[in-house]
Amino acid sequence: MISITLAGRLGKNAETRQAGNSTVTGFSVAGDTGFGDRKQSHWFECSLWGKRGEAMQQYLQKGQEVVVIGEYSEREYNGKQYKELNVLDVKFSHSNKVSSRTNNSQTISRLDSALLLKR
Repeated sequence: MISITLAGRLGKNAETRQAGNSTVTGFSVAGDTGFGDRKQSHWFECSLWGKRGEAMQQYLQKGQEVVVIGEYSEREYNGKQYKELNVLDVKFSHSNKVSSRTNNSQTISRLDSALLLKR
């Protein structure tokens, strides 16, 4: 298993779908490397399974800064290379107040802490 920590911004709102007997919440995280003319964006497709994903979906909104910890893998589909992350933990960046997107920042802090403790 290759475990990575990724800090970046969400590229779209998270979406939850049914996958067999469970649910999976999918979202994209982008991180940049380099600067100026050499700046590149790297996209990661992230999956958060089960009730944790369902609970997090409402907070995972486009543009939100997050730190994601998960198991890294790659796959190829229709000739394109995809970087995937099976998410183990999600942490909201405290530099970008989530309360700007929702009025209850205490709920988010408690949810955030609970996710890190419950593995």
